[in-house]
Amino acid sequence: MENRKIGIILTGIGFLTGLTTAIFNYSINQLSTGISIMKVQSTIGYLTAIGTIGLGAYLIKKKENKFIDIPEIQIMKFEKEEEPKKELNLSELNDEESKAIKIIMAEKSILQKDLMEKLNVSKVKMTRILNKLEEKTLILRQRQGMNNLVVFNE
Repeated sequence: MENRKIGIILTGIGFLTGLTTAIFNYSINQLSTGISIMKVQSTIGYLTAIGTIGLGAYLIKKKENKFIDIPEIQIMKFEKEEEPKKELNLSELNDEESKAIKIIMAEKSILQKDLMEKLNVSKVKMTRILNKLEEKTLILRQRQGMNNLVVFNE
């Protein structure tokens, strides 16, 4: 329902509550002799009526929210362009790096300790060689337990 209709209904209910409270209060005063003991109940009834009427008046005066129709947004799908494969330039690499990359390319992936044994270099030297190759994005190192798996980055 619209806010205006709800506001009119609430205002009507508020007036009926106020009228009922007034009639109740009048009846109690007619029946009782002396001081009325129903002051709290009457006050609660009047406050409820005033609150309901106030809420109804607010809803009557409040402007309706107008929804704006937004046309459907077309989602464009972009196809990923294939990057041209970069040529592997071994001239930029030193002897140990080029030997390592040739072994890695031949096997596609190899454990770092196996590569170290094939090249017959120390752990430190192997780590430095692989760090340089990784900086040039020629290889990827993946952790496998206590070992590193060295993979050629195509």
